[in-house]
Amino acid sequence: QELKETLKKEGAQEQTREVADELLSSLIVNGTKGPNTFISNARKFGYVGTIGNPYSAFLNLGDLTNSVVNYGANNTADSIVSLLSRQGQTLNTSDVGLARQSTGEFLREGGSKWNRRFNKMSDITFKASGFQAADMAGKNVSLTAAVNKAKQKIIDGSLDAEFSWLFGPTEMRLLKRDLMAGKKTQRVKEMAAAELARIQPSDMAQMPKWYLDNPNGRILYMLRTFGLKQLQQIENLVYNTYKEGVKNKDNKKKAEAIKNALAYLIVVGGGNVLLNELRQPIKGKEAFDMDHMQKYAVDFAL
Repeated sequence: QELKETLKKEGAQEQTREVADELLSSLIVNGTKGPNTFISNARKFGYVGTIGNPYSAFLNLGDLTNSVVNYGANNTADSIVSLLSRQGQTLNTSDVGLARQSTGEFLREGGSKWNRRFNKMSDITFKASGFQAADMAGKNVSLTAAVNKAKQKIIDGSLDAEFSWLFGPTEMRLLKRDLMAGKKTQRVKEMAAAELARIQPSDMAQMPKWYLDNPNGRILYMLRTFGLKQLQQIENLVYNTYKEGVKNKDNKKKAEAIKNALAYLIVVGGGNVLLNELRQPIKGKEAFDMDHMQKYAVDFAL
């Protein structure tokens, strides 16, 4: 009711108010509901059996390639150095509440005896396999690289337009001050978390509405949420950028869209092919087999 009244004062039409109410209900009411106990445990067991191993953990380093495409090679490299040396304005998953989220979904539902057992089994497996460490490392690099990129946007004047939806004029001024002073304030954390949410699932608000409204149906999204987020990222980087160029007759925007498409295909695609080959010895297979590399490259592109 409060939301509807506020939107009405802001001049929103009735249809907009209804949609906003529906979305808020999906997120706050349905999004907090867990699936059936059996389905919840089956999903955890499924994750343990498919990605809770060193072979899958290694591919999590592919997050670094996404960081290169979105924040630049220099910012990503600087981020890796800062995190390894523990110097500079670094952010980590604990700062944005993601220290325990390593599968792209929130899986800790229920408090029954079997729920607790599967929770413990899941925690032990993802920690022992190195999956959690690799996932956290990738997220940490992306968060810090996003902060580095934001500082550059302050200089070129693009930060205001990009984050006007999240920060008002006063908050934006304070955010800039915090960034340039190297402070890790709540504003800086919110900005970095919003950036991370563009390239991978980071909370329930990143999930489709159907996912929120159907707790038992969430099992259908297993191993798919990250891929869906990548499609959304490509849509923003390529399709929407090119569409904006056409609308404004801006050839620079069109060129940027093409550059983004090539960057994603070459850097993210090529980087994942490289990582896939580097992990083959884990299974006792020969790395850098050309036929295998070509097949994986085609599969990734598709």
